[in-house]
Amino acid sequence: MNEKVGEVIKRRRIELGMTQKELASSLYVTDKAVSKWERGICYPDVELLQSIADALKISIEELTAARYPIFDSRKKTKMMFRKAVMLLVLYVAIVVLGYIFFFSDPRVLFNVKRSIIYLAIIAFNVLFIILFRILIKRGIE
Repeated sequence: MNEKVGEVIKRRRIELGMTQKELASSLYVTDKAVSKWERGICYPDVELLQSIADALKISIEELTAARYPIFDSRKKTKMMFRKAVMLLVLYVAIVVLGYIFFFSDPRVLFNVKRSIIYLAIIAFNVLFIILFRILIKRGIE
């Protein structure tokens, strides 16, 4: 079966003429939880699968035969680490190039154009650090 768990829940709930609220109350969860399952935003706890199958009058095999994404934490961690290393290398390269550019000429402190460019590089670095922190934070969640 190529259907997602949420799609199975929604299809079967509609076939039975149930509302999200009715299904939710029979499972002792909120209707918002059922909505999130159906939209694929999150997935029901494993402990609830039998109760969901019973409420929808289907076998647990039919419910769990749907695609139920299981994330391999090692792959996710490895991918996050690679992204972090690539971003860090890019950041260091930008800082080093900016430093070389700024201090390659002793007269640079009196060169307004170069000073403005270097300040722009510093601003880019600050934005990069903020972006890096956001990406790492999202990866952790």
